Amino acid sequence: MKIAVLADIHANYPALLAVLDHLERWQPDRVIVAGDIVNRGPRPVEVLRLIRRKQNEEGWLILKGNHEDYVLFHDQPDAPHNGPLFEIYRYSHWTYRRLQDQIAYLRALPDEISEQTAGGEVRAVHASMRGNRSGIYPEMTDRLIARLIRPAPALMLVGHTHR
Repeated sequence: MKIAVLADIHANYPALLAVLDHLERWQPDRVIVAGDIVNRGPRPVEVLRLIRRKQNEEGWLILKGNHEDYVLFHDQPDAPHNGPLFEIYRYSHWTYRRLQDQIAYLRALPDEISEQTAGGEVRAVHASMRGNRSGIYPEMTDRLIARLIRPAPALMLVGHTHR
């Protein structure tokens, strides 16, 4: 089974189009988008629209990343509208304002996807089993990585680190 994992698109529409061109040629059996679809980039509406179309038409699996959580932060009744905390999250507020009609969709995205295949469980999360901000990095010890992916599947797919 060929699995393509996209992660950390960050509303970069031209980059997403380039990746789609590669996917068309590679023809994976499954496409998983492992979070951070929107936020920090200039075109969240176009990116989310395209990702949702692929989900509906081609069965792409979509996860929530920490940047979706940053956008959802602004939908809370007690979210600040000014002051130091608002200034820290001003970039995600900009995205939040553009995706007003997509907030329910973002909130409903899962944090984890798991499928049983002939080779065992394939699990995808944005960063690790500890949460969508606790990434897995090459310099980590095997012991620490084992704690971050417990219970260990046959294949673990993650994004978040931009590596």
